[in-house]
Amino acid sequence: MPANAKNRQAVRDAVAAGLNTALVAGGTGIVTAVYGYHKGDIKGESPVVLVMSRGMDRMQWGQGTQKYRSQVYLEVLVFVADAETLQTPTWTDQAVEDRLDEIEKEIADWVADNRAMTGVYAYLEHNGQSEVFAVAIGGKPWTMERIILQAEAFDG
Repeated sequence: MPANAKNRQAVRDAVAAGLNTALVAGGTGIVTAVYGYHKGDIKGESPVVLVMSRGMDRMQWGQGTQKYRSQVYLEVLVFVADAETLQTPTWTDQAVEDRLDEIEKEIADWVADNRAMTGVYAYLEHNGQSEVFAVAIGGKPWTMERIILQAEAFDG
């Protein structure tokens, strides 16, 4: 039988759509947008979440029509504009840190509530410690958090 390896895009799209629902659309509204791809210019939107492909680990499986058991790695980047960047009276350094922490917690909750997605992945989890960085976007200071997710997926 011909191989039908799992496409990482299906997992990335499902995670991005789920996070969009949880963080923007019908959920908490704590982020402006969730993008399921690398976005070169977020045009001042804040906070923003990007869900991007990071890597793939394909292991031979050979169970009937399933040739691979794959580990899909996704990189979730959270960008929050610093107080100096937004320059509004209510957006303080503490507000930036609080919002970053709140977004990370909401992402963790979504992952815990969506460990498996039928037809897309069998198991989703965090892969290691997240990292927080100070970055410059357009010459202005931002705070970014990198979260790595890992999903086990079987052939389609």
